[in-house]
Amino acid sequence: MSHPPFDRRHLLLGMGATLSLQTLFPLSNGLAADISGRASGRDPFRLGVASGSPTSSAVVLWTRLAPDPLAEGGGMPPRAVPVRWVMALSPDLSRPVASGTATARPDRAHSVHVDVRHLAPDTRYWYRFFVGDAASPIGATKTLPAPLSSTREVRFATLCCQNYAHGYFTGYDAIVEDEPDFVLHLGDYIYETDFGTPVRPHETTAPLDTLDAFRRRHALYKMDPSLARAHAMLPFFATLDNHDAAIDASPATRSIRALAYRAWLEHMPVRHFLEPDGHANIAQSIVVGDLVHIAVPDTRQFRDTQAICTASATPQWGFGNYRIACDNMDDPHRTMLGVAQEQRLQADFRRLRRRWNVLASTVPVAPFVMADGPYRRAYVASWDGYPAARQRLLSGLRAAGIGNVVVLSGDVHSSWIMDLRERADDPASLIGTEIVATSLSSDCPRALSDPMTANVSHNPHVRFFDVDRRGYVLNTVDRDHWRAALKFVDDVKVKGGTTRTGKQVVIAAGRPGIQDLV
Repeated sequence: MSHPPFDRRHLLLGMGATLSLQTLFPLSNGLAADISGRASGRDPFRLGVASGSPTSSAVVLWTRLAPDPLAEGGGMPPRAVPVRWVMALSPDLSRPVASGTATARPDRAHSVHVDVRHLAPDTRYWYRFFVGDAASPIGATKTLPAPLSSTREVRFATLCCQNYAHGYFTGYDAIVEDEPDFVLHLGDYIYETDFGTPVRPHETTAPLDTLDAFRRRHALYKMDPSLARAHAMLPFFATLDNHDAAIDASPATRSIRALAYRAWLEHMPVRHFLEPDGHANIAQSIVVGDLVHIAVPDTRQFRDTQAICTASATPQWGFGNYRIACDNMDDPHRTMLGVAQEQRLQADFRRLRRRWNVLASTVPVAPFVMADGPYRRAYVASWDGYPAARQRLLSGLRAAGIGNVVVLSGDVHSSWIMDLRERADDPASLIGTEIVATSLSSDCPRALSDPMTANVSHNPHVRFFDVDRRGYVLNTVDRDHWRAALKFVDDVKVKGGTTRTGKQVVIAAGRPGIQDLV
């Protein structure tokens, strides 16, 4: 993908609308003063703007009206509000290409999702929302190349696990400076609790068990200035992991999980929707010209229970998440994705085959053995807890002749670069590489990190491991090489930290495995 000059001065928050926009959208006095913005001193756009789920011809624009974001209902009256929007080819919005009016409804937290269609491929756009006499910040976004076009390069960031209470989102500042084509967020966008002494507190320490509580948590995260700036400047793809929503432990927690999913859908710039049975359709495929296909399955809603092998769930072993393997874990029918999604995933890899073929997983795919005397322990929330499903996935890729396989994952608050093998104990079965992004800000406490650190030597397919640093991965992909730079922030617990490249990996097309690691 091309990277035209990107002048950040044009994206200053609060930049005034041009005369042409005032002509296109004359300001209305019809809205009550309690939401009309500058006239009342109550800015309805305090949560900023965002874009996401880009294709070669469409992108989703997002905002949410919330003059008092942490108040019930965001400080909005319980009625629908028309929100005008414009998209343009110029940073000052003087070359509009699309515009319209969306409705911010109270049953959707007054969020707005506009799916703008019929756009040009591989093109940068700017956009803005208006309500009453208030105007949102100006946002920037970009479409993907046409699906079968010859694409020279794409650059994107992968990240996960951003606990607000554990530190500042400094990594986003560096991501904006990197100027990627898009951001791929692999889950744990919010956290339901502090998990330790907070660097900066959440808005409450009470459990999140109502829709309004989840909405307030999302609003708090959206007000982080580093995250808000990244959303305003870059399109996001996103999926959910366990801290975004309660895990599937009981009918009671499933009802809370439904509320969490709804709040997530309301606050993310995504094209996903709720199914009639209450499931959120969040699986997606990202196709970048003829260069890259990234499958992003839903690893949470359809998995078989992870509440297995519970007799060995002791706190010192990953807070009970690292368990001794039992017969239930090796059930050949056990699934991480559900049978239907497994079949769709394999079909998508064949149908959308590209130069590089990528699985984006919220949790690590490659096995990691943890020795406990004569026993082996496994992280039951990852694909290690679903070994038969992993074998079906990898064997299916091999049987279909899918080459240049890369797995991008997260969740474990640590950085990993691993050889990906069809059969874990057979180096000759190498089919690709897995790159695990560390957490953006979330700590990795010793109950999680010590067992991993002590067992790296038992896992020769692990080529790099770091448990101490927070950050993200910048992926630069061309026709011949995949280059991943692991970027680390020196200290997320203080504002304004410095981000540096800590490790770089190079993968060559047509040659499975890691070619260079520096």
